[in-house]
Parts: sequence; structure tokens; C-alpha cells
Amino acid sequence: MICHRNRIFIKRIIFQRCIHTTPIFRKCHNVEEIKIPVPWGHISGKWWGKRNIQPIIALHGQQDNAGSWDPVCELLPDEYSVLAIDLPGHGYSSCLPPFQNYSHIDFVGILRRIKKHLGMEKMHLLAHSEGSAVCFSYATIFPEDVISYFGVDYLTNCYENETDKVDSLSNVIDEKIKYSLRDNELSKTRSWNECKQTWVNAFPWSLNEKSAEILMKRGVVRMADGKYRFSRDQRMKAYEACIFTPDLVIKLAEKIKCHVRLVKATGSQLFDSGLRYCPDIFDIIQEKAKSYKLYNIQGDHHVHMDEPDKILSLFLELHRKP
Repeated sequence: MICHRNRIFIKRIIFQRCIHTTPIFRKCHNVEEIKIPVPWGHISGKWWGKRNIQPIIALHGQQDNAGSWDPVCELLPDEYSVLAIDLPGHGYSSCLPPFQNYSHIDFVGILRRIKKHLGMEKMHLLAHSEGSAVCFSYATIFPEDVISYFGVDYLTNCYENETDKVDSLSNVIDEKIKYSLRDNELSKTRSWNECKQTWVNAFPWSLNEKSAEILMKRGVVRMADGKYRFSRDQRMKAYEACIFTPDLVIKLAEKIKCHVRLVKATGSQLFDSGLRYCPDIFDIIQEKAKSYKLYNIQGDHHVHMDEPDKILSLFLELHRKP
């Protein structure tokens, strides 16, 4: 349906101004580690596939990393290109400055920064979980920037009771202060297997050991004594995801213009949990989007890691030429 090649982007392939690349190889695919400079450090990513066409931008879920897309990208046909990003505080990307907190709207700003730095006119977006919510917000706040948005097992989140939201603010502030005082460098160290089990135990309804080890390749740091610590910023534990009211979510949805594909994992409750207060959002997206489909796929929240072939087939259906 959609050809993601962008002739303008080819002319701007000089965007390698300030992007540092290191070739690595996985299976039959050429993969590069990239670093996009930002004022506080850099944003890291894995660029899969050809370099002479505009990559599809892929975002991961909260406290995951760019490795989340390895299983899908390893199966990617040669004519496609995907840039999987480590959001700040995740994977190999720099943490935000000490005085700044993590929130949903700031990650929307990160996506905007990436788009501008790469010199893209328009983007194709691929995302999972909170990354999907970030891409949905971006596609509604900057509707002219997005050609397509493919989201796996999440769309958005909103709160209904404003009194409860106000009452929670004191706890939110205290949590942010608590985690900001923790030194990531002094995090508890564990063996590889202990890290793996800790990660699985944090998501027992979603993550298996195989997927945990994929995420650990970018998500843990080996210490001098041979043990490991988690590399993600502890301030992500106080991340603000739920910032919209139902009315605001509906207003955002009314602005969407791109092709939309959503995947709901049947074994996960997260997709529905974020939409309990705005059930009419699908009707609005169907009316406003250039095209829209919702797929129900058997699997858990990390279905894109467990069943990458199923996700890839739907993804390619969206991007295949007419």
C-alpha cells in the first residue's frame, strides 16, 4: 500500500553530519549502531537494512530498548530499512540531565528532535507499548509529519477522575525526587542469570527468558567483577504516562490523518486498560485516518518478540506497493 522510499531523503543522506556509525552484523542483515547528538549526550539506535532509503522509525516500550525490535528486523526483507531507537534513559542512549524528569510528552519531543535531525519531510512509525502511545500522540500533534503509524498492543492512556489526579500529584513529585537521588552507577549488581530472572519477574505476564536476554544485550552493563547492573535510568520508574483527559484524547484523535494499523495481543490487558475511558476513539480514528485496521493476534504484550513473523506480515502488508 505504501512505498516508504523518499527521494528527498536520499538527497539529504548527508544527514550523516553528526551521526556516528559502527558496523555490526546479525544473521544476513547489515546493522549499524548510530548515535544522534543531543545537548545532554546522544540518542542511540540500530539501523537495519539499506542506508540509501529513508528508514521507518521504531520505538520500544517503557523500560525496554531498541533490541525489542531485533526479532522483527532480523526477518526484514532487503528492500526495507528500520531505525530502532533507544529512548533516553534506555539502552545505549544518554540519560536525561539530572534536573529533568521523564514524561510522555517529552518523549514525543524526542521523536520530533529525531525527525528534524535526520532531515525527514514525513515519517513512517512502528512502535510497541508506551512507544506506540508516543507515536500516536506524535501523529495527532504533528499530523502532517506522519505517513503511517503501526502500533503493537497499546494506543494511548487517559485518566477520568480529575480529583484523584490532583490528589496523586504529591506522590508523583515525591517519587520523582526519590529516584532522582539514586545513582545509576551504584545500582545493585547481579549475575547474568539473576538479571534475566529479575527482568522476567517484572513482566511475568509478558516476557519470557529468550526475549529478556535480547533486551539485556542493551539493557545491562558488565562490571569489573563480572557481574551486571541494569543500565536504564531509575527515574523511569517515576515516568508520567497518563497525562491526558478523555476529552483531550478524543480531540487528539480527531487530528490524525495517516494510515493506522493497530495490533491487540489477546493475552494482554494493557491495550484495553489505556482506553477504558475513551471507548469511542476507534470510531474517530476510522473516520479521520487515511486507512485503519485493528488486528487481534494471539499472544502476550511482547507478541512482537514472541511472534515476529506474524507482526512482520501485517507490517509489510501496510508498506507493500499497490
